Amino acid sequence: MRRRDRRRSPAASLLPAASPLPAAPLLAAALLAAGCTADDPNELVIAVPPGRIADLETTFAPPFEAAHGVRIVPVGLRSADQAARVRVERGNPSLDALWIDAGEAALLAREGLL
Repeated sequence: MRRRDRRRSPAASLLPAASPLPAAPLLAAALLAAGCTADDPNELVIAVPPGRIADLETTFAPPFEAAHGVRIVPVGLRSADQAARVRVERGNPSLDALWIDAGEAALLAREGLL
């Protein structure tokens, strides 16, 4: 069995090693590309793993909101639940961005949903 490569990804190198948000650069890129839902153009609804909501609200959201003039609204969903919601809401999404595992993201991409 091959040992898992423990090197940091290039995106992770953009944050300090002790950062509580290793996916923050990717999340920021997704948010900038996502736009806002039609319900409120000044609000970004982000699906976040429940254990990471506090990290999002304390570390990532304040500077992002200040820089872009939007309010981030976190929705606590595990990756599998995020994927299920994207499938159910096909064509009428209520989420602007996902903080999702790579495996679930790959499946959604194969299905043409990302």
